[in-house]
Amino acid sequence: EYGETFDFNLDPKQRRGVLTLEVFDHDNVGSDDSLGKLEIPLHTLVPSVKYNQWHLLEHSQDANPKANKGQIFLEYELKSKLPPALLQIEIVRAKDLIAADS
Repeated sequence: EYGETFDFNLDPKQRRGVLTLEVFDHDNVGSDDSLGKLEIPLHTLVPSVKYNQWHLLEHSQDANPKANKGQIFLEYELKSKLPPALLQIEIVRAKDLIAADS
């Protein structure tokens, strides 16, 4: 959902890892289909810096190969560097997404 915000509490080990976000379509019948995923290397985030950027979705193993590579615009910030660090991510908008089963 656009405008939705997610909070992640990160311990020091997680802070050195990668956060993977996967985007799905919504199907009224059957299961939702993966439209792709993106990765954010957490070790590159500077505490208290707001990041606002488009991310290109890459195909996941379950994604329909016919689906285009849409993009998702995220706003995110690592709110604290003390354990646990708080990473807040907001889904702002998306473009060029095509339902995987259309």
